[in-house]
Amino acid sequence: MPPRDAQAPAYKDITLRQLRSFCETARLGSLTGAARELDLAHPTVWKQVHALEEHFGVRLVEPHVRGCRLTDEGRVLAELASPLVTDIDRLREQFGTERTRLGSKVCVASSSRILIEALPDVVADFTRSRPDVQLSLRQMEDPRVADAVESGEADLGLTASSLAPETRPMLACSLCCQVELTLIAPPGHPVTRRRGLRPAELGRWPLVNSRDSFRDPAINAQLERYDVFRGRPRQVEAFAGDTVKEYVRQGYGLGVIALWRSRKGLPGLWQRPMGRWFGRVSVYVITKKRPKREGLVRAFMDSFRRHHDP
Repeated sequence: MPPRDAQAPAYKDITLRQLRSFCETARLGSLTGAARELDLAHPTVWKQVHALEEHFGVRLVEPHVRGCRLTDEGRVLAELASPLVTDIDRLREQFGTERTRLGSKVCVASSSRILIEALPDVVADFTRSRPDVQLSLRQMEDPRVADAVESGEADLGLTASSLAPETRPMLACSLCCQVELTLIAPPGHPVTRRRGLRPAELGRWPLVNSRDSFRDPAINAQLERYDVFRGRPRQVEAFAGDTVKEYVRQGYGLGVIALWRSRKGLPGLWQRPMGRWFGRVSVYVITKKRPKREGLVRAFMDSFRRHHDP
């Protein structure tokens, strides 16, 4: 059998327009009334009802003094089809509502460190200024942030890892802020009594950081340059900021961490900025080059920059 022309009228396939024309005719008892209700021409409604009759091989409507009326078969079909047409119309409305809500969501992916130390005030600011937006946060390891943005799992990502443009052509990566490197020590440690502290002096005491504490190799190189690891044998070699802070509190040595402005007060720890010698940790924002929710992404980053200047 030769394939049917896709553009040709098909009486073998029931369409929603046919069912809607029939159901309105059944409800109003008039082809003219149905045409007016559906904003269609009278012949169009007649053709659509007639197409259903051709499909089922029975008369569905018959002339009447006031227009037309259903046959017995027509009443059966109307009882079956009317709920279906109503559900389809409701589906259209519900889909429109959900689609609108979909545009009012934004998801941010980031590492636990940034979520804990950088985002609480930003989230509060954003949700206060945009109460209509559903904001969600996804915690993940730093290397996975770009994957989440690329796959659409997140609308934007905040990460300490820069992104080479040639490796992810669909993504955009830009510097959004830099975080001061800070020396921390337990209260009463000899280093806390030194006013003119130089980085080369840190090697007199154990440092609980590992030699590759930071993702930026330039920072690790600076730590090596000042020979800060030459101190007494170390019991702890940690790279995560929370781990470094905990073991400094317990007296295992000094620590160097990236300290956000919002975390100036570290309970139980002395601190001194060391960015002029060791540098700063760069934080990047990753988005798609054409983000689906560009306006919301921009609004979130505006809130971020209000709390963390570049």
